[in-house]
Amino acid sequence: MKILISLFSIFVLTGCATSTKDKEYSDITKDDFKTKKQIAYNQNKDKFKGIEDANYKVLGEESLSRFSDPGDLEARGVLDEITISCYERDFDKAFSLIKEKSAEYKRNPVFWNQVGTCFMLKGERRKALLFYNKALEFKASYAPAFNNLGFMYKLENEDQKALVAFTRAKKANEYAKTPLFNLGNLYLEYGLFSQAISTFTGLYNIEKRDVDVLNGLAVAYLMQGNSDRSLSFYKEINPDFLEKPEFGINYSLALFRANKKKNAKDALSDIDKEKLGPWKAYYIQVASIVGVK
Repeated sequence: MKILISLFSIFVLTGCATSTKDKEYSDITKDDFKTKKQIAYNQNKDKFKGIEDANYKVLGEESLSRFSDPGDLEARGVLDEITISCYERDFDKAFSLIKEKSAEYKRNPVFWNQVGTCFMLKGERRKALLFYNKALEFKASYAPAFNNLGFMYKLENEDQKALVAFTRAKKANEYAKTPLFNLGNLYLEYGLFSQAISTFTGLYNIEKRDVDVLNGLAVAYLMQGNSDRSLSFYKEINPDFLEKPEFGINYSLALFRANKKKNAKDALSDIDKEKLGPWKAYYIQVASIVGVK
């Protein structure tokens, strides 16, 4: 909202200024009063191009959140430029483009959804909420805005609201993959492994190489108590990923429960203990089970 108000204020202040000297208006032409042509909503603008990494193929066209260098992706226009700039934390460039293009895109839900994402990445979630809802003003069934609302609610630990938002995103677009992925992870967090298996299986049938989908299925079957089925999905993951705590800790636990205790110790030992981050407490818990000091 602030962006629109500031642009409007500039126009009003300029338009209302008065002077008796004609030379003060000599640089004004009829073009200054032309209404900007509106850029209509195009569903294809919701997808990114140039995604090469098969490990992240499922969500690659819909989200940049899992890419270390979004700047490597192909920017097909100003909407992509804004999004990539925001993910690279170049907020000066992003908001400069937003101010410049807001008149042309003022009725376009893609634009306002990306403005919301910029504010969310900047840590200004109240503003993000306003712009996600603004996107929904122009397309009430706009799945990306519902998904991003869910993601924001998840960050705020409002899981019930997140569940509602992800579910509404799923209903709004049955082909959208990101809401399904987020729903699957939310189910895992609450131990709803049957729902998680069903959700991740749908994504797995779309792309069988995505590491996060494979990990989701592996963890869900581990929760179910089916360690052999869990390991069958871990075997499909590139071994380099299994050295990361978000993959390797549960992989070690699955090996242990499958009575492969030496392999379980080796898998856990391959994880760099200096890079555990939020996984440290869980690592210590599993290490005590597996027998790694």
